[in-house]
Amino acid sequence: MKKLRFACLLLIALCLVFTGCSRTSLVYDDSDKYAAGDATISEPVRNLDLVWISGGVKIAYHPENTILLSESANRSLSEENSMRWYLDGDTLRIRYAASGKLNFFNFRDLNKQLTLTLPEDFRGQRIQFDLTSANLTAPFLAAQEMEIALVSGDVSLTAEANHLKVETVSGKQRLNVSVAKGLELSSVSGDVSLTTPQLPETCAIETVSGDVALTLPRNAGCTLRFSSISGDLTSALPISASGKTYLLGDGQSEFSIDTTSGDLDILESAQ
Repeated sequence: MKKLRFACLLLIALCLVFTGCSRTSLVYDDSDKYAAGDATISEPVRNLDLVWISGGVKIAYHPENTILLSESANRSLSEENSMRWYLDGDTLRIRYAASGKLNFFNFRDLNKQLTLTLPEDFRGQRIQFDLTSANLTAPFLAAQEMEIALVSGDVSLTAEANHLKVETVSGKQRLNVSVAKGLELSSVSGDVSLTTPQLPETCAIETVSGDVALTLPRNAGCTLRFSSISGDLTSALPISASGKTYLLGDGQSEFSIDTTSGDLDILESAQ
C-alpha cells in the first residue's frame, strides 16, 4: 500500500512540473502574516516548518543566539518570488514564495538556495521539511520529532531524534543518525544509505527499486525481517537466518526492510 502511495506521489510530481495544473500554486494559510526576504530572528524557536520548491536547502550553525534566513537565486527575484517567513508562537514557518503567486510559468527555471543558520545549541521540538525539486544538506540537526519529505531531491543528513521519518520519491538518502525510538525511511527509486551508531528501538525501511545499505557497529543487536521479490542480502557482520528473519547480536532492536528489486547490504562501521 505504501509503495502504491509513493508511485502516486511521483505521478503527481510529474503533473506539477509538466502540466502547469492549478496545484502548482503554492497556497498557505495566514499568508498576510508572512514577511518577505532574508531575516534575523532573535525570538525563541522550538519548531521548524519549511516548504521549498526548487533549488536547495542548507543547514548551518553559528555561535549567536539567533536564526538567520538567507536565500540566493539564479536570477533576480521579484517581490512575489521572494521567500516568506512567519514566527507563529515558537514555530518558524518558511515558504518558498508568496502564497498563490507561484505556478509553472514563473518557477520552472527558478532555482533558489536557502541557507538556514541555527544557534550551535539548537535542539528543536518538531521539525517538518517538505521539498519538491530541491536537495537538503544538513551537517547536523536535532529534534524530538523530525519529518522530511522530498520528491526529486537528495537528502544528506546527520541527525539526532527520538523519532525520524524520511520519505523520497527519486532522491537518494544519505543518513547518519542516532534515533532513540522510531526510524522510518522510504523511497521509490532512490537508494537509502543509513549509518546508525545507536540503533533505534524500531526501524522500518521501504523501497521499490532503490538499494539499501546499512552501516552498523560490530556489536549491533537487532532482529531483521527482510522481504524482497528480487533483491539480495549480503552482510559483513555475523548473522543467522531463519526464513526471512535474521538475527544480529542480541536481537534487541526490531528492523523491517521491504524492497521490490532493491538489494540490502549490511556493512560494519569503522571503529
